[in-house]
Amino acid sequence: MLNIIKLPSTVLSFMGRERQWRFSVPAAVVTLSSWLAMPSLAQPYVGISIGQSEGAVQAEQSATSMEVHAGVALSQNFALEASYIDLGGVDVAGGELNLDGFAFMAVASFPVAQTMDVFAKVGAYNWDSEFSARYGNTHVEREVDSDTDFLYGFGVNFGIADGFDAVLEYRALSFDTFDEDGSNISLGVRYWFR
Repeated sequence: MLNIIKLPSTVLSFMGRERQWRFSVPAAVVTLSSWLAMPSLAQPYVGISIGQSEGAVQAEQSATSMEVHAGVALSQNFALEASYIDLGGVDVAGGELNLDGFAFMAVASFPVAQTMDVFAKVGAYNWDSEFSARYGNTHVEREVDSDTDFLYGFGVNFGIADGFDAVLEYRALSFDTFDEDGSNISLGVRYWFR
């Protein structure tokens, strides 16, 4: 079914000045409305991964990381994804500092073989850090800081069974709060609801 879209006269006059916009803006609107009108094209997925994070608080220390994510592929090449990412804890000042939070990302993927895709991600990571320590019989815990920072990553998906992928991913996090930026490499499994 073809959707006819009428544009306001202000948009039409703008398109007269910029000829390249004449076809690209309506084409993008029609494409987006077609995706939204046909939810059967959307492919939801969930996944879990474990890995190693470095940097941020202590450049010389690494920690075990964990991620749980859910997303929806809007086409073969584009998805939106939300993740809970725990970057683990590092030893500081007689205790442990843990970083965790939620990430929201746009994902571009490109098939390179029948069962293999490469992908790139870009988004924001809303994180909290918490310090915990035990001094004798007293356990101390408090939130140290929180912020939202830029992250990007890339990786590869391997189809391992019907609906299941193995995922190898590298992610870089740009922290404004700390002296060092962070990085994370992980291996996980993803399940597609088809």
